[in-house]
Amino acid sequence: NRRGAMAFHALVTLSIGAVLVDPTHFHQYQEVARAASEAKHMAKRVDGSSLFIDQRRIPHARRLATDESLITQSA
Repeated sequence: NRRGAMAFHALVTLSIGAVLVDPTHFHQYQEVARAASEAKHMAKRVDGSSLFIDQRRIPHARRLATDESLITQSA
């Protein structure tokens, strides 16, 4: 610790929450902060280290179009 005494600490875990920031869905920075906070809380619900990627804000048709463009570009 900071006083020089030896101390045991359990293994550190890491919880990450990620949000795709799309300007058409977020109009104020507070909305982005709220979405990021929700994603972080979802990641923390899992025991141990975790990564939660919030994809709810991406319309399904747009997500499919993005996926298809990635396939087309790589071909």
